[in-house]
Order: sequence, then C-alpha cells, then structure tokens
Amino acid sequence: MVHSLYVLLSLLAGTYILYHKIKSARHRYPPSPPRHWLLGNLADLPRTIDREKLLSWRQNHGDITYLSALGKSLVILNTTDAIKELLDRRAKNYSDRPQTVVAGELMGLDQAIPSYNYTDRYRGLRKVVQQALNPTAVQKYQSIQLEAIKLALESIRKDPVHFKDHCQLAVSRMSIMVTYGIDMKEADSTYMAHFEDLSDTINETLIPGSFLVDLVPVLKYLPKWFPFTYFHEAGARGRKLLNQSADPPFEHVQRCMATGDVPPSFVADLLGDPEGLYKNMKHSPNVLLDVKYAASAMYFAGVETVSLSSFKIQPNESQFTIQVFWYHAHIPNAHVPPPGEAKESSD
Repeated sequence: MVHSLYVLLSLLAGTYILYHKIKSARHRYPPSPPRHWLLGNLADLPRTIDREKLLSWRQNHGDITYLSALGKSLVILNTTDAIKELLDRRAKNYSDRPQTVVAGELMGLDQAIPSYNYTDRYRGLRKVVQQALNPTAVQKYQSIQLEAIKLALESIRKDPVHFKDHCQLAVSRMSIMVTYGIDMKEADSTYMAHFEDLSDTINETLIPGSFLVDLVPVLKYLPKWFPFTYFHEAGARGRKLLNQSADPPFEHVQRCMATGDVPPSFVADLLGDPEGLYKNMKHSPNVLLDVKYAASAMYFAGVETVSLSSFKIQPNESQFTIQVFWYHAHIPNAHVPPPGEAKESSD
C-alpha cells in the first residue's frame, strides 16, 4: 500500500511540475540563474540570507532576479530602486502577498495583516492602524520610550560587552508597551519569551524551500502518519506558539478596559472606538481577530526591523555614543551634551 502511495504521489508531483512548466513557457520573466530541466532553481533557493549570493545575482542578472522551482516562482528585488518602483509606485499591481501552506494555512499566519492581499479587508485594517499611529497619536508613547531607554543605558553602563543584547531588549520592551500597554517587568517575565519563540519559528518556516509542501501544495492533503509529512507537526507547533503569543496580551488589554484602568496602547486605541473600528472594517469577517493579529504583527514589526549588526560599539568607548544613538533615534528633541562634555563626564 505504501508503495502504491509513493507511485501516486510521484505521478501527482510530476503532473503538477509539467503543468506549470508548460504554463510558464508562455510568459516572459526577469533574468534567472541556470535552471535544472526538472527541478528548476530548487538548488538555488536560499536557506538563509546569503548576501554574497544575492550580490552575485544582482551583478549577473540586474536589479530583479527570477527563480522557479517545482512550479513555484520567487522574484528577488535586489536594489532599493526596484523595491520602491514595484512595491511603492506600483503597489496596486504588486502588493499581494505570497500564500504559504506551513506558515499561512497550518500555523494561521494567513489571518495576520502581513499576509493579506490588497483587498478591501486589508485597506480597512490599514486605515484604522494609520489612525492609531498618526504623528499626534504616538506622542503619548514618548514617556514609555524614555523609560525603556533609561533602563537600556543603565544596563549598558553595567555590562557594555553585551551592548547589542541590551539594545534589542529595549526595543522589545518599547514594542510590547506601545502595542499592549503592558508594564516592562510583567512583559519580561510573562509575554516576551513566547514572542521570541514564535519569531524564531516564523523565520524558519518562511525561508523559501524549507518545506516541500510550500512548493507542491497538494502534499498538504497527505495524512499525518504518511512518511515525510513533518510539516503537519511544524504547523501545529507554530499555531500553538501563535496563540500563546497573540492571545494573552490582547486579553490583558480587554481586562484592563473592563476595569477602567487602561494604560495607553495601540490595542486600547482601536478597541476604544468600536463605532469607527467596525465602520472602517466592515469587510472583515472577524474584526477582533484582525485587531488581535494586527497587534501581534505590530510588535514583531517593531522588533524584527531593528538591525543592530552595523553598530561597532566597543566596551571602552564613551557612553556619549550610546546616548546619541538612543536619544536621536527615539527622542529627537532631547538635549544631548557635546562630545567633549560627555567624554569628561564618562571618565
């Protein structure tokens, strides 16, 4: 029986690949690395962020590189100009998101705003998010940012060797406080560990080629007991982490609103105006679910987009450098003493 299933699976996969090869032959695509006659660019799919490979593709194929494997296409935008041209100026044409089986369907990330296609549902949620994060609305979070910065600077002063870790922790604290209004100490002990585990899982599942089922979606119908269907387990584990990360902080805000003791937060702003929320999100099948996952995505956006790899701060450098980084990045109007004064005070 197992042998018959393998034969059937091979036939289905072969038919699927052949169909897409015939279909793709009718269209013109951007330049691409040499492709295998059957597997396409499967061997070229990046398992990690390989900057040298991306740079070589840009040099050999231009700003846009096209990869195709097992009937699936991947377009790599290798310059800022290409990104702005296609994703900004032509956003209506190219703003749909790739749909994945493991991260999307099995984990549940297809319900999160980063996975939405450019639909009325997406535009409605984007509108309420922009209203909650407009320049005037975010001013109330400045004291939160300052508190996190003070803790970070104190940690860096005591332990400058782990500068990047302290900075990353400060950004995580600010993100969860702004998103949910959760106290830093409570966030550290209760919520942030779940978010970190989920972040690692998402990054692993979204790497192109990590799961064959993302390239051949028909495989998702295979039963869990079938060999090599570990993607079912990965999806279930990811969905559990997603619920553990998104549900508790969202429910925390709902409890605070029920008692009337509501710290300022992104979620509280959205839920505090139900009339406007439901009006703008009339195309949403589940408004509260969309808000919950939008909040989770906002937290990740605040954390994941902060790259500290470019900082070369050494332990013996003046604290002035650290102060300039934090104050200018997050509190533009704050006073920072001249380098000479800072150096003298740091000795």
